[in-house]
Amino acid sequence: MADPVTVAEAMFHLRIEPIGDDDPDAQAAQESAIARHVATATGRVEALTGLTLTPRAVTVAIDRLAHPTRLRVWPIAAGAQPTVSYRDVDGTDRTVAGATVRADVRPAMLYAPANDGWPSAGSIEGDVSVTIAAGYATPAAVPAELKSAILVLVEGLYDAAKMEAAEKAAVSLARRYRRWGR
Repeated sequence: MADPVTVAEAMFHLRIEPIGDDDPDAQAAQESAIARHVATATGRVEALTGLTLTPRAVTVAIDRLAHPTRLRVWPIAAGAQPTVSYRDVDGTDRTVAGATVRADVRPAMLYAPANDGWPSAGSIEGDVSVTIAAGYATPAAVPAELKSAILVLVEGLYDAAKMEAAEKAAVSLARRYRRWGR
């Protein structure tokens, strides 16, 4: 799983010169710190937008199944098949086979299996969980504004005096990608 912004890109943005081969432990510590900042900033941009920036399996809890059901995860990986599971009123874990997802819209829409439909609401105990492969396929597919938002947040994390301005800039850069509803 590659972050949308590399450590090298973050170091260039911060104008940090690599320590070099003279002290490999210091170089590794520097790169590790920047990598943590990139991961933290990426998570913050995901929280701001509701987007999944790095490819991975994402599980969301939904309180009821409708036809269709909105999924608050996007983008969905090409060809991804959802795994829909729930606990029935007898305490048995169940999986719904054959559910499909429409991934070309935001929010993505989850559809019941063609022949069986969804289980009745009275047969489900608690939330339903949906697991699906999501995220931009490659770092190059992540919109430039979101990469810039990550970089300004990395700068704020690196220099705490700049964090307030970095947060405002990141919110502004990510604004058009914000999640639907709250």
